[in-house]
Amino acid sequence: MVTKKIYPTLDQGITFVSGPTNSGKSLFAETIARQFTRVLYIATLSDEFIDNDMLKRIHVHQQRRPKGWAFLNSNQDPFISLHQVSQYELLLIDSLGGFVTSNLMLPSSEWNNKVVHFKNLLAIQDKRIILVSEEIGWGLVPTTESGSIFTERMGQLTQYFSTIAASSWLVINSTAINISEIGTPI
Repeated sequence: MVTKKIYPTLDQGITFVSGPTNSGKSLFAETIARQFTRVLYIATLSDEFIDNDMLKRIHVHQQRRPKGWAFLNSNQDPFISLHQVSQYELLLIDSLGGFVTSNLMLPSSEWNNKVVHFKNLLAIQDKRIILVSEEIGWGLVPTTESGSIFTERMGQLTQYFSTIAASSWLVINSTAINISEIGTPI
């Protein structure tokens, strides 16, 4: 039996797309973003964390993105990008994991301030936003301090954005599940 693929119509506000590594979450986000022509794709991983493996993944993402989309690598500061978005219909931010990684060494107080600023900037946007995030915490428990900090910060951001989003999707095994329709918020 062949199932017809039906992609969501995006509501105003945040569409939250999460999933584990190589689940298809970025592909799903890019596919639903194709409904729009004026798209700003914001990458969040700082250049200093890009190795050969990551370069290959970036290349795959670049090849499948429409040529007309604008691209911005925000490195450690996605706020700069969020101040320059008036001409776009849709912002695709990929991903929270890059944002956390790029700011992992910040002390808690600086991190908390940056997160509050990021949340506030997203809240005042009057456009559609697709926010991609890695799912963490389903597997190994981190054994390093930086691993623990990453897991805690990702968990906090994932919980926050999934609860304020207009819709929340979990992508696993190349299948997108609308968890805002079938789940119960806690």
